Amino acid sequence: HTINYRVADDLTAAVFVPDYELSTEKARRALPGQLAFKDAVHNVSRVSLLPAAMNPAMLATGQRQNANALLFAATQDRLHQPYRKGLMQPSWDLIQAFRSRGFAAMVSGAGPCVLVLHHGDAVADIDEVAAEQLASGHWKVLHLPIDTVGVQVERK
Repeated sequence: HTINYRVADDLTAAVFVPDYELSTEKARRALPGQLAFKDAVHNVSRVSLLPAAMNPAMLATGQRQNANALLFAATQDRLHQPYRKGLMQPSWDLIQAFRSRGFAAMVSGAGPCVLVLHHGDAVADIDEVAAEQLASGHWKVLHLPIDTVGVQVERK
């Protein structure tokens, strides 16, 4: 089942791309065969927050700060990131730097790219957090808009 829901127009994404790679196969092998029930419950509760954190109604009521706090909470993970951090320590360190400053940062896909989501213009603040990594020449950042429409299929 799918549902289409509006995403706030001011939602932004920054993708940090390192100069190293991590194969999806290797990242998958790092995952355990079983997970603790409490960790699964934790992630399910976080995933359910994500649509609310992206909802434009949050901003209409002047709750941008709360929406960013929800993004932060919704991107907490216990299912894959902790198990993969040793395979991508520079990415993990960058995620921790962002999260320590309240930014919703996470591994993008299987890694090693880092994704940061934020409501409002936070380009300068995001670049400031990652200044050392960007100056090293081992990372590049892409500040991207969020596609609020999604895939469109046209019949001809």
